[in-house]
Amino acid sequence: REGTQRIVDRLLDAMEDEGAPADFVARLSSPLPLITICEALDIPEADRPWLRAHALTMMNVGAAGKEDAVR
Repeated sequence: REGTQRIVDRLLDAMEDEGAPADFVARLSSPLPLITICEALDIPEADRPWLRAHALTMMNVGAAGKEDAVR
């Protein structure tokens, strides 16, 4: 719980630094689950964009996206 709170605080601070308007979904609720998992599994920061790209591909699989997911 403390680790997740630190992540939320960091994301909120970054959102505040960028100023208004803030996109809550794009800046907090979307990245939070993957960042939390990466922190728990000690996945290096450098590997996270790659992992995020693949996670998004898997979540967006539909009839037209099956080929991308298989790759």
